[in-house]
Formats: sequence, structure tokens, C-alpha cells
Amino acid sequence: MISNANASIAAGLKAIWKERFGDDDKYMDLFFAHRFKAENSLVHIEEGKPVSMLFWLPAHIWMGGSYAPINYVYGVATLSDCEGRGLASSLTRMAKDPSLLVPSSPELFEYYAKLGYRTAFFVSERSFDIDENARQDLEFSPVSPEEYNALRDLRFKKEGYIKWSDEAMRFAFEANALDGAGGAVKTSRGGDAGAVIYSVKNDSLIIQETTFTDLTDVAQNLALKTGAKRCVARVSPDMGDKKPFAMLRGVPNIKTGYFNIALD
Repeated sequence: MISNANASIAAGLKAIWKERFGDDDKYMDLFFAHRFKAENSLVHIEEGKPVSMLFWLPAHIWMGGSYAPINYVYGVATLSDCEGRGLASSLTRMAKDPSLLVPSSPELFEYYAKLGYRTAFFVSERSFDIDENARQDLEFSPVSPEEYNALRDLRFKKEGYIKWSDEAMRFAFEANALDGAGGAVKTSRGGDAGAVIYSVKNDSLIIQETTFTDLTDVAQNLALKTGAKRCVARVSPDMGDKKPFAMLRGVPNIKTGYFNIALD
């Protein structure tokens, strides 16, 4: 049976999540407390237990001079002992369009193409060691979700741009800060104001997104302030070699766009 999720099966949903994605309880609790809505979910239930699940998060896409609603399909997963039966495929076909999703591996791009999706979003990735002798003259301060979204709009808004609400951005800040070192900060450099969403894991500064067009000085300074030894950054595709990132369904007139803060 396929239905919307509800609170009575939350433990079963978390069990699937834990098995398939490996996230810790802190992230799952944060997601189900602040981003989960029963009406934005589909679950395949067998013998009273969820065995496959899918969620979607509302966003907006800029096209033709205005914003239109779009759904980010997220957390698609099936218990390992129920795989191979097309359960996730059936849920994905039922997801409300227009929609987009992020395949978790290169092989899944072909899988989702069979379900009607096409690659429409790209990113670049940069990684480099931190120079411990780099300047430390940049001052960072907290940035609000509203401020970050304003900076984000200025930097990325174009045909096919995916905009998150202030509420969704606040959740992203909190998710990056779960391990104690992370969140979002702003700074200015030579009159160029910008912001960064980041976390620190295993001595690495993980930059999920930045509105700066030149990242190196900002990353070096932030890494030195947080004790990181290396930087790994996801940046706009105009900042380096691009790779496929996300797929779109139900918007045939959009050939490519910008999408990030995917919680992937």
C-alpha cells in the first residue's frame, strides 16, 4: 500500500534512513522536527511497516521572469531486503511535478532518466590544502537566512535558478552546525560582500555554497579560524570544471539552471 507518511510510522522511516544513508540521530531528528510534512511524503507500507519512502521539499524556480513552485524530491530509499522490486521507482513516478532531485551516485543518473528526469544542473568542486601562513585579516560575522537569501539571489538568479525559502535556509544553517563547528557567516573583502555555508569535519572545511566569485582568500581565512587543514568546496559551475549534479522533470523549457543547498 502506498500512502502519505504519518507520525505513527516515524520510527520505521528513521530506520530506513539510518540503514540507507547512515545519518546520525541528530540530523534525522532535526529533519523530522522541522522539514517533514506528511502531505509531502510517499511511503510504501507492508504489514504495517514502511519499506520504501520518498519526501519532497517545496522550493521555487525562476523562469520566464517570475518564480514558479517546484518540489525537491529527497530521501528516496528502500530497505535493503526489499530492493529490486521497483518500490522506489513507483514512488518516484508518483512524485508531484515539476520536480528535481540529486542522484547520489553517477550510475543513478541513468536510472532517473528512465523515470523522466534529465540533467539540468551542474556544479564545480574545488579542494586544496590550507596555507597556515595565509593572511587572517577577514572578520566573519553571523548571517541571517534573510540576508543570505538576498546575497544568493544577487549572485545566482538566472533562468532555472532554484530559490529556497528563509525557513529552508535556516534549516540548512542548523544542519551544517550540528557537529558544533559550522553554519553560515558573512564577510566583506575589498567592498565585495558575500557569505558562506559551511561545516568542519575531520579537519576539513566543507563549503556547501558561497556567494563569493573568488573563494580562496575567504576559505583560507575561515579555515584558519576554525582549525581546518583542508578545504573542500562546492561552487558555481562558472568557477571551474563542471560536473552533473541534479536532474529536472516537468519543466521542458529549462535547459540548465542553478541548484544547491541540496542537503545531500
